[in-house]
Amino acid sequence: MKIMKKFKSFVLALSLIIGTSAFVQAQDNASNIDVKDSELEEFANVYQQLMQRNQEIQQELIGMIEDEGLSIEKYQELREADLNPEAKTEETSQADLEKKEKIDGKIKELEPKIQKEQTELIEKSTLGSDRYNEIAMALQSDQSLQQKVQEILIKKMQEK
Repeated sequence: MKIMKKFKSFVLALSLIIGTSAFVQAQDNASNIDVKDSELEEFANVYQQLMQRNQEIQQELIGMIEDEGLSIEKYQELREADLNPEAKTEETSQADLEKKEKIDGKIKELEPKIQKEQTELIEKSTLGSDRYNEIAMALQSDQSLQQKVQEILIKKMQEK
């Protein structure tokens, strides 16, 4: 279970990295922007759609890993070993390393598609990518905006 949580965190981080790299860097004064309630509603809608798509991507990645014959736990262990060569790992076969490399290649191939999907989703909103990114940057430092978006998201979840 702990390994699955780590894997989900990895997939979410990968998705967010891919998604945020699609946007233009916001200006330093992003936290001082004026955001209308309607814009926060739209931001929350888009954010919710992005998170839903990220969950779908996560399931695709899990299937991809399992289709190659690796367990999620083993793949995560191999990824951690890549990131931290000093980490303790069990003896790994050449076959498992090759499977991991194949999976990594497939993930790398998927990244542009995922990025394009996320960009299109944002651009088709009434906010557009620049405004979405401004609001996202402002949310990082403005707790009142964070609170408003959380309230909107909670309300949307309760309506389901």
